[in-house]
Amino acid sequence: MLTLRQLIEIYPESLWCAIASDDQLAAAQTEQHPYSHDGARWRAYLNTLCLQCLQRELPIALDVQAPLHTATIDLPQRWELVTGLPLKMEEVNLVVIPSDAITLEELRVPSEWVDIETWAVPYYVACQLDLDDHWLRIIGYATHPQIKQGYYDVGDRTYSLPISNLNENLSTIWLLRDYYPDPQPIVTSLPLLPSDQIAALHHHFSQPLPHSPRLLSQDTDKAFTDWLSFIADPARLQQLYRARTQSETQTLTATDLQSQITLPTEGEADRSSDSFVEMKRKVSEIFGEGWSLLSELTNPPTFTAAIVARSGQSKRAEISPAGKKIILNGQEFNLAIYYDTPTDLETAPEINADIKVNSSEAQVTLPAGLTLTIRDAQRNLIDGDRAIPGASLECLQACIIGSPNEEYIVELSTAEEPTPKTEHLRFPE
Repeated sequence: MLTLRQLIEIYPESLWCAIASDDQLAAAQTEQHPYSHDGARWRAYLNTLCLQCLQRELPIALDVQAPLHTATIDLPQRWELVTGLPLKMEEVNLVVIPSDAITLEELRVPSEWVDIETWAVPYYVACQLDLDDHWLRIIGYATHPQIKQGYYDVGDRTYSLPISNLNENLSTIWLLRDYYPDPQPIVTSLPLLPSDQIAALHHHFSQPLPHSPRLLSQDTDKAFTDWLSFIADPARLQQLYRARTQSETQTLTATDLQSQITLPTEGEADRSSDSFVEMKRKVSEIFGEGWSLLSELTNPPTFTAAIVARSGQSKRAEISPAGKKIILNGQEFNLAIYYDTPTDLETAPEINADIKVNSSEAQVTLPAGLTLTIRDAQRNLIDGDRAIPGASLECLQACIIGSPNEEYIVELSTAEEPTPKTEHLRFPE
């Protein structure tokens, strides 16, 4: 068995990264979104692991000053359907296709990343991960025109190029930008779908399956084109994701949630009691001015059963859900947080925080363009959600899994008020 150092000597043009055990643990902990089947969960893990390693190593290896970040916040919706990691660094857009195959002979790109205009990018990158020997290898890249000229497999609706046809040196992309523009994708416009067909396709693709629904429409070119047209609309993609994963996220009301945590609840003590005052004191101490107990908000959002069940895994200190009113463009929203922290930091060092935003008015859909963004102290994107026109969402949601005492930034903005309102959070031990 060759060591990583020996592999680097044999393939010096490739970019290699060591995968630390902490990387694998962090990837498993970070990717906590619901998925409808095991294949999607594994896709999400591989892509998240790839992101963990590349964010740390790629800017250094390529001597690029700008940080590497994801190019979209709807990754869970896409990973429910296909693999692929859209990244952006110094205005360069690319999609990394990770694979854990022992032998990687070709770059195989799902059609969605090539034939949907808003998904297509100038560059596609082949990435191989060996989880047993703990390394990641960037094998090479191809441009959008090269991928389109490659072999198109109607069996699984992918474009492929042999590894031998790829440019091995990823740094070439940044070197050539000084002389040539990025090869912009030329994508054929997809047909508009009538409303009755949209409803029928949503029902068809929402059915429970042990795999992605994308190949339900592989039998004819027209059927697959309809699939591409359907998911190209962000609102329909979001609705499909929520429909396919709704069984994974049984919701509880705020009252149900508080009945399962150890601190006294408002139901056990009135607002003037010592226990209620103590709950408020803890929330104010942790989150700061303006924060209150979730139950004090008008129309508080719900949290999922999976979040509550997490508190039963190992010994964890459960904190009463907290909330704060945020006013944007004259409209009042609730920003709500539920988090727990381990009592034994040596065996379970992570903080689990779930963040939601909804309107203070009951049964009011969120305005299109309302965006929830979570960043770390270096302003790297961690997670986010956005209200898309036509989606009729009543709640945005995101999650944080990190270490005690690390700082996180929560941003909330609207299309009319793009400068975000920010909250700085630091979860104690």
